[in-house]
Amino acid sequence: MDTTKLFGGDCVAYEVSSETQTTIIGQFLITIKCFFRMFTCVAGDFLLYIFWRAFKCRSAKDISDQVALVTGGGNGLGRAIALRLAKEKCHLAIVDMDIEAAEKTAADVLSLGVKAKAYKVDVSNYEHLVNLKSEITKDLGCVSILVNNAALVALVPMCNTPKDRIQRLIDVNISSQIWTIKIFLDNMIDRGKGHIVQICSIYGLIQGKSTMYSMSKHAIHAFVSCLREEIYSNKWQDKIKITCVYPFFIATRKELTDLFQKDSVIINSPDYAADEIVRAIKNEEECISIPKGYYTLMRMFSLFPSRSIRKFYSSTFGEGNSVF
Repeated sequence: MDTTKLFGGDCVAYEVSSETQTTIIGQFLITIKCFFRMFTCVAGDFLLYIFWRAFKCRSAKDISDQVALVTGGGNGLGRAIALRLAKEKCHLAIVDMDIEAAEKTAADVLSLGVKAKAYKVDVSNYEHLVNLKSEITKDLGCVSILVNNAALVALVPMCNTPKDRIQRLIDVNISSQIWTIKIFLDNMIDRGKGHIVQICSIYGLIQGKSTMYSMSKHAIHAFVSCLREEIYSNKWQDKIKITCVYPFFIATRKELTDLFQKDSVIINSPDYAADEIVRAIKNEEECISIPKGYYTLMRMFSLFPSRSIRKFYSSTFGEGNSVF
């Protein structure tokens, strides 16, 4: 059956289903069956995980001589990741709209004895990214490690944000992440080797007052989860690895870190975050939080009633805070 034609075509007419509403008893039996299947799968994987940790020693993979593309690599976390990858002897393509900062990062990478080049590219433009792929392939080789780091920070409510800025945030924080993966994934599959690193945020796991930014990170969290399943369904999991990163606050923007009391929020340095990200790449970890452990904690936190979460935000960050 051509599912692309079925679900992705432009046809308006369709055949009406003859299925009827599942009965209450049927719903109950299906729910019990699904719960039992899930329990057996989780229990089996948990036992395998314990066995693997107890008896199997796995060395970190070697990423030397691979070409890494870092978007937003001119400043902050992107720059720190680029320099950390250079220490692993990766060759770097530094992409940023701030070309002077990108060239400074590239120069620092070159001083570490590997190849590097800076590129000024609007990552939200699909055609520009297609051209970027050709340029990087010609200058450095095929990209094996893609670090999607570029993002706009807009810690303001939706109602206070102009339409054009909302659209720009969607283009950079969501569309560009999809385009870069779509464009660079083909070569990774053909070469049988690739690692995608998606910088998400703790904002992708919990709600915040900065509606559009938080929404964009929730979208990336969902996108990576679904992309991982697509890769498994195509049996590419041995070729293509994905690491999704959920940082708490990183000391890159002074205007952001100045919003918080230092004893209320964990602030991470870009260098520490970069070390953790590169370690995750080498160990092929599917997701990490920075600091460690916060991924599970935030997933549990998001299950609490919204009223309780709001009270926690107010008591921790103040009633008038503009972020939580």
